[in-house]
Amino acid sequence: MARDSATPEGVELQVSYGCMPTLYKSDYATVEHAVASRLVRVIRTGKQFDSAYLAKSEVARWGGCVDRLALTELGFLLDWRLGPLSTDSEVLRVVVLGTHAIGVRFAKQAVLLMSPLGALQAQRLQRIHDSEPEIFTDEAQAYSYVTGR
Repeated sequence: MARDSATPEGVELQVSYGCMPTLYKSDYATVEHAVASRLVRVIRTGKQFDSAYLAKSEVARWGGCVDRLALTELGFLLDWRLGPLSTDSEVLRVVVLGTHAIGVRFAKQAVLLMSPLGALQAQRLQRIHDSEPEIFTDEAQAYSYVTGR
């Protein structure tokens, strides 16, 4: 495993040639740092959070693995295309507030969703929880927004 000065203490940096360095990986998400593109991407898997406690713990790990990066110079992309919809309002609240707390530390933040229906749900959650990320269903547009390109 490779390490560098930008890698958070206790987090091993996994390098796959041709891919983004992976800062964190679990059954719920992968957190990648695209150094050249100047962005951090959280990619949700299809695994559902079983409880709000588990969701809160997982989101805290995402935040912890980016703490030592120069966040105000980076974009933050939540790639939620594989993430399952949840009807558990407490899980939704914990995830929205937790990712918001991470995202506001970045220069720009966006959520990438699979469909317009997902975008509608995200907009509703955004209003309820006073969250700020831009919402996209087009990957190229989302990347362009968070990287400023």
